[in-house]
Amino acid sequence: MTIKDTTLLKGIGILLIITHNYMHWLPECVPENEYTFSVERIDQLCAYLAQGGPHVLLNILSHFGHYGVAIFLFLSGYGLVKKYEGSRVRESESSKEGKSVLAHSHIRASAIFLLRHAVKLWRLMVPAVLLFVVMEMMQGTWNRPFSRLLPLLGFYSNLQPHRDLILGPWWWFGLMMQFYLLWRLLLYRRGRWVLYLTMGVCVAAVLSVAWVERGQLDSTGTLTCYLHYNFPPSMLAFGLGVADARYGLGWLHRWWSPLVGVAVLIVGSFNAGIWCVSSVGALMVALAFAGRGGESSSKGNTVYVNLRMVLIFAGTISAWLFALHPVVREYTIDLAKKGSDGLLYLSIVLYIGCSMLLAWVATAMVKSKKNEGRTQ
Repeated sequence: MTIKDTTLLKGIGILLIITHNYMHWLPECVPENEYTFSVERIDQLCAYLAQGGPHVLLNILSHFGHYGVAIFLFLSGYGLVKKYEGSRVRESESSKEGKSVLAHSHIRASAIFLLRHAVKLWRLMVPAVLLFVVMEMMQGTWNRPFSRLLPLLGFYSNLQPHRDLILGPWWWFGLMMQFYLLWRLLLYRRGRWVLYLTMGVCVAAVLSVAWVERGQLDSTGTLTCYLHYNFPPSMLAFGLGVADARYGLGWLHRWWSPLVGVAVLIVGSFNAGIWCVSSVGALMVALAFAGRGGESSSKGNTVYVNLRMVLIFAGTISAWLFALHPVVREYTIDLAKKGSDGLLYLSIVLYIGCSMLLAWVATAMVKSKKNEGRTQ
């Protein structure tokens, strides 16, 4: 995949995420099966779709938009390999240094890698959290002890039995730190069997827990729900990104892949076992929008060209869009709950527009700062 392809996929992923994170708060929309699984929810969605609306698209995004997370997990694994394994840079130039020196070098390199990526996450998270806290304090609605920010900023809020995520979507930062640790300490430049064994163990563990807890999967108090805030259920999507970058998974890019992907998503909506691995279906559908033929097939199709441009633009600001959209949601969602369709769609326009504007400004400021640093 080219850089433009991955940027486009980021655009698809982030638009799915931000719309889902808004729609599933609306009383008009059927919530998702993301951390918990309930057949009643998909039955409600089917009944709603059969009736023909009036908010069909909003309900689809509410129920299925969370699969944008799987797209980002795939791209994270893909990007780590391309950036750190593609160059084949050696951690030690000489094999004469001895095993103890090599081990020390590996530990030091791992620590530097993890610190750098923690800083990258903090650069997104801290400004967004500060913005939220300042706005809440100015309005007199901040009623949390500041100690509650520590698990979030320390990337361990996901690991707590009772997760305190402040604003829901920010759990992603803790999940990404788990994958940085896992990739660097276990998967980095290891063979196929290490990668596939890790993926297999995680999938087997998730399926086993779901089977044991069958009949209770709609509860937030289950181990299944807890796991879905952490790396095991997400390892499949992340691992496929690593595998595709290293070995080229042709079956992910075939013409029939999106058809199989849709089938997996549909079956997974009704079956708890398939639901646990249905992120593969989402990836197979999303990858149809990128890769071979993307540019050539767009010639002469103005709608397709414009859609690609929007998705690529969203992809370029996706990092800040993810960090900032929960803050915007806090101040537009009440308008959507007034009971008027006009106000509902006005709130959606304000939410998406303000989120993208803030993200574009933040992205431009960071880019400008980097360019100034290079010229000095």
